[in-house]
Amino acid sequence: MIAPRRRLLVATGSAHKLIELQRLFGDLPIDLVTLRDLGITDEAPEDGATFEANALQKARWYAEAAGEWTLADDSGLEVAALNGAPGVYTRRYAGANATDVQNYEKLLAETAGAAGMNRIGREMTEYLALSVLKTIALVWLVLLGFDLINAFYNSFSDVGKNGFTLNYALLSTLFTTPRRAYDLLPVVSVIGLLLGLGQLAGKSELIAMASVGVSRLQIAIGALLPAVLFSGVMIITNETIGIASEKQAMSLNSHKASKFTLARYSGVWAKDGDLYFNARSGSAKGSGGNAWLELADVRLYRVGKDGALASITQAKSASNQSDHWQLNDVQRTTFKPDSVLVERMGKIPWKTQITNESLEATLSSPGNLSLRELRSNIDYLERNKLDARVFTTAYWGRWFYPFKIALLCLSVLPFAFGSLRSGGLGKSLFLGIVVGVSAMLLERLFVSLSDVYRFDVRLAYLLAPLSVFALCWGYLAKRV
Repeated sequence: MIAPRRRLLVATGSAHKLIELQRLFGDLPIDLVTLRDLGITDEAPEDGATFEANALQKARWYAEAAGEWTLADDSGLEVAALNGAPGVYTRRYAGANATDVQNYEKLLAETAGAAGMNRIGREMTEYLALSVLKTIALVWLVLLGFDLINAFYNSFSDVGKNGFTLNYALLSTLFTTPRRAYDLLPVVSVIGLLLGLGQLAGKSELIAMASVGVSRLQIAIGALLPAVLFSGVMIITNETIGIASEKQAMSLNSHKASKFTLARYSGVWAKDGDLYFNARSGSAKGSGGNAWLELADVRLYRVGKDGALASITQAKSASNQSDHWQLNDVQRTTFKPDSVLVERMGKIPWKTQITNESLEATLSSPGNLSLRELRSNIDYLERNKLDARVFTTAYWGRWFYPFKIALLCLSVLPFAFGSLRSGGLGKSLFLGIVVGVSAMLLERLFVSLSDVYRFDVRLAYLLAPLSVFALCWGYLAKRV
């Protein structure tokens, strides 16, 4: 049995809606008719407070007027920044007789003036931050990869020297990864931010964000968030994994040395000819303006020509003198073919090519110390009226690290809003490299000047990024 066909009045003047409904009802025994088909020109009232109320009102009014089953709808634009406005008033937002253009102009004006971090603003900011985060991570991965490959290649010339193998070269390079990532982040952040915002600007997405009420401050916050996040992660990583892995790299690289070598495993190790040296710990000492290195729990292992252990010299401590080391509270065990000789001595001199500077660099190099250890060394040296500037420079360099990254990103932020739209990838990369390298060179210059002229190194770390910031914004001011 074939169902009889029925008519359904579609209460709309939109040709597009009619086409969509014809597709939906195509397989049903329903003939769609329009207001025009029935000669209805009057408009139904739409004074409901919701879309649903207006749709029901129109359906009932046209059904009564035409005597037909009627389908009606109501729709409009709801903007989160305006708390859902214009909503049911979309067609008459700028007035009862307003044109579409007038409605659009009023809508854009009000969204542009909407204040606060509304929901759509947060969503757009999150989208922007995610885009920039992806580009920073990609640039970071690429540059770090090239840096590691270059470091590994440069270590090839040392393979085969003093037991330095290809595995040592590979491992020592990998152990430097956290430190290299830490050093690269300022330049990477600038390039990644420019690339991320440049892509959005090229697709007019920044303009679209502004049109829905996202301010430039919100855009700036979204762009800076990934850089701030990465800088925080790198600070924590460098203070933990980075320092430990760098010491491991130094241990492996110690095999490159020709006369004596240093390593760090169970304290500090050194080799001088047939003598192997080990100290479990060490610290800088000072008095009356003089400084020296004092080592604790020292052992000297001497190996004979046949490779057998010839003697072990144990000392409670060792202090560096002008041309030798002084061993204190010494016990020497000598292994003879038919006996073992044990000697106890109070103090004995020890001359070696292992210098104070070599051991001190391994035991207390600023790059191998955490913030807490740097602070401890600074306090000790200052109490004893010794020069702590090397440690102070390293200490404040760590603290100013996130500030430097944030200010460099702010320096290039204005370029992303206009000038990069036509410049593409090449311009972004060039500008990022110029800004990053300039900041690095200026930082070295100001730090060196602070050392020469003895002004606070914190001022040096502050002046470098501020100078780049001023140069970038000054250049833009002239172009505007």
